[in-house]
Amino acid sequence: MQTKPNYNLLYVTQFICSLFIVVVHSGTLTENPELHFVIKTMICRVTVPFFLVVNAFFFRQKNAEERKIWLKKILQTYLSWSLIYLPLGLQFVQQELKLSGLLLIPAALVGLVYTGIYYHLWYFPALLFSLYIVPKFLRRFGYLKLAVLLLLLYIIGASETYSAFITMPFLRNILNGYLALFFTTRNGVFFSSIFILMGFFIADHFEKIQRQKSVLTIGLLASFILMAIEGPLIYANQGIDKNFLFFLLPLLFFGFPLLLKASSKNSLKPLKKAGQFIFFVHLLPIEIFNTLTMTGNEVTANLGWTRLFLGIFIPILLLRIGHMRKRRQGNTIFLEKAK
Repeated sequence: MQTKPNYNLLYVTQFICSLFIVVVHSGTLTENPELHFVIKTMICRVTVPFFLVVNAFFFRQKNAEERKIWLKKILQTYLSWSLIYLPLGLQFVQQELKLSGLLLIPAALVGLVYTGIYYHLWYFPALLFSLYIVPKFLRRFGYLKLAVLLLLLYIIGASETYSAFITMPFLRNILNGYLALFFTTRNGVFFSSIFILMGFFIADHFEKIQRQKSVLTIGLLASFILMAIEGPLIYANQGIDKNFLFFLLPLLFFGFPLLLKASSKNSLKPLKKAGQFIFFVHLLPIEIFNTLTMTGNEVTANLGWTRLFLGIFIPILLLRIGHMRKRRQGNTIFLEKAK
């Protein structure tokens, strides 16, 4: 039986990226606006595209039956956490969109299939949509043509981030009309699909790409330099959001394969699972804190650090309690069998 490799460097990176997501949802950690921009936009915004590439890479390596099982598990997980976050989601809709009564039902359905029941869960509709649509178009067009198409869609989606450069009234009206109807371009059409395609390509050409370590390293360094140029450009001309960074694409293309170094040492995969739990749970203590202290709209650094601490500490504490309970149950079973 072939054992699966331990990608320990990848597991550590996944855990760190989960912490970055908590940082994004904590407000601000510094009173310096430039440093805040670097932390939240130039560093933390790498996380969601990174997770898309990771999921696409491992999904592509599975056989048809394994893919069905994985998709079923992801869907069940998404629906379970959507149910948990449903009260917060409905509260948000009531406060921000001024909807109530029966209108909350279609709002919840839109959230479930498009924006996510709560704002960090948008990732799953985008992921599932892209995993469904990209293989179909890939079989029809091939990598090159589909990459060009998805890059064009990504450029269109980046009109949110680069909206300050859109001066033509006609184009601005189109963008505003789209956002009034669909809220954001950060979805499976404009955002996630190109990263899914990237993960597929790396999986399909993994051995060949892995042999080009010098090219990957040079490309990664060049991508960092280009991002260091793009970041100040966005900061000086801030648009509607900051989700679309162009040089995230080469950064992940060159950087992700370097993380796939197999290790024969003890697996650090529990770090990956801990990061996943932090991702799902972190907004619960943060929102409880905001409600109890009435500080939801305040963005001071002290409050940001408090939210960050709660968003990390509480999930880890819950994980620790869960492990202790399993260990006790395991010991009890062992003793019972020994009688």
